[in-house]
Amino acid sequence: MVRLADLRRWDPAALESVFARFGTARDRLVDLDAGLAGCAPPSAWVAPAADAARATHDGVAERLRRVVSGVTGCRPVLAQTVDAIEGLHRDLASADATAAAAGFLIDAESTITDTRTVTLLPEQVDAYRADRIAQMTALRTQLDTILGRADEIDAALADILARAAAGQIDDGAATTLAGAADHVLGGVAVPEPPPVTAGPSATNAWWTGLTDAQREAVLLRDPGLVGNRDGIPASVRDEANRAQLPDQLGRLDSDLAASQARLAALLAAHPITSIDPPTPQVYAEVARLKEHIADVQVRHDAAVAIQSTIAAPDRQLLLLDLGPPGGHAPHAAVAVGNVDTAKHVAVFTPGMTTTVAGSVGGYTRDMQGVRDVAAAELKKVGQPDAGVATVAWIGYDAPQLDATMLDPSRSVASSATAQAGAADLARFYDGIAASRPGDPAHVTALGHSYGSTTTGYALQQTSVPVDRAVLFGSPGLGTNDVGQLHVAPGHVEIVDARKDGVADLGRFGGDPNLLPGVTNLYSEEYLLPDGTQLTASTGHSEYLAPGTTSQYNIGLAVAGLDHHQILESRIGYGDALRRVVW
Repeated sequence: MVRLADLRRWDPAALESVFARFGTARDRLVDLDAGLAGCAPPSAWVAPAADAARATHDGVAERLRRVVSGVTGCRPVLAQTVDAIEGLHRDLASADATAAAAGFLIDAESTITDTRTVTLLPEQVDAYRADRIAQMTALRTQLDTILGRADEIDAALADILARAAAGQIDDGAATTLAGAADHVLGGVAVPEPPPVTAGPSATNAWWTGLTDAQREAVLLRDPGLVGNRDGIPASVRDEANRAQLPDQLGRLDSDLAASQARLAALLAAHPITSIDPPTPQVYAEVARLKEHIADVQVRHDAAVAIQSTIAAPDRQLLLLDLGPPGGHAPHAAVAVGNVDTAKHVAVFTPGMTTTVAGSVGGYTRDMQGVRDVAAAELKKVGQPDAGVATVAWIGYDAPQLDATMLDPSRSVASSATAQAGAADLARFYDGIAASRPGDPAHVTALGHSYGSTTTGYALQQTSVPVDRAVLFGSPGLGTNDVGQLHVAPGHVEIVDARKDGVADLGRFGGDPNLLPGVTNLYSEEYLLPDGTQLTASTGHSEYLAPGTTSQYNIGLAVAGLDHHQILESRIGYGDALRRVVW
């Protein structure tokens, strides 16, 4: 059994160094696995010895892959155990404080001594003694619980580190340690959250109803429970998602290396140019591995892009969903600024060809530019401390210019993908409102191209209206009635740049800039009263370019300074062309 004196000397920092060494070991093992794949006996060697060599090679390779998987799985468990030990130390400090306040002394062997001396009347002795015994019993129970949990952690750690030294780590060891660490944290009971279908307000009520200890337990035990949950404060989502990203990236690294090694070994054992051609089964396995590697690479690249994007200061990771193997595309949402405290919050949804790997960094920079414009204009009107946060939301599978264009459910010519993503986007809007029940933000919905269509469908589903919507380069809002959008009256704004044919398609509910009730914003060159020259946006992709009139107008919308906006009184390029033709 762990002695109390030993528990007091346990150093979480030392365990963190073990965590770091496990990471180095994993990287070396992945390299070794890749090297081993090239050592398979050649397919031309046919003999009993060759069969034995292949069997030995395959056995070694399989054991090595299990070790790689086990080490990868153990690293987050070790990190969790560090948190559990810190929790034990906090509980012990609480027990020490209780003992000191009551006049008890706890020694190194956890013996409790009553140090208090009092003078009592004879008739008070029995009651006083019973009270002191009850206090001592409660303190003893508290100490025994702490030491019992320490025993479990100690035994599990001893087992897993011994296996590490012997090269015998497997998933079972990781599970054992995870269970012990979870039991320590499990001393804090956490009520189940409501179903997602209950809505963001119910989620926020659950979260705000938890104690500080319960919230800490959720973040340590199951950060995935709250990282993507709408209604949870942005700072909590950011903490939870950042905690998960390194391990998810590590698992993708390991999967990629192991799959590439298996493919290389398979091709080496069954060369295409061989006199004895590969069997159909081999061809099928090669195709399967290539498809799997391509899929994992997409998710890996997305994780790397997210990691790079949130490394910049003042970022919040509000959505981290790399997707299941073979499933939907990776999703992410990154905020610039603090969504919990900013007075003005904007959510931008991009359109066709958007991917997390290829777009999250660029669109986050675009949102930084919009935020800078909004903040600068607020400062000019005497509101330097209003606070602005802008979010790049890539939470749906945007249409791509690839073979999926032939799929009616995924084609840019169909509204199916927009409608599928709209429900999640609507819940994200509602989540911002729900996470700030006593301090509502001025919320602006931004959407470009097909993303504006997704935004239009989402704004028809929100429970809480947004304050403003700015749609630019839009092929349609999913309705020809602006009144169906849950937006404050008079605050649906359209930007239609010169020579942007997409903005005049009217594919999904009519041409937005011709709909009754919208405000059209200017996008040509413009000279501001202070002498600043704004440039024109031309075509479909310059709306957010720095220094453009369209970016300036969008920034003013986010800041709620619509009376400073530059309005468009003319019809768009495509509208004029159609009038000539018709």
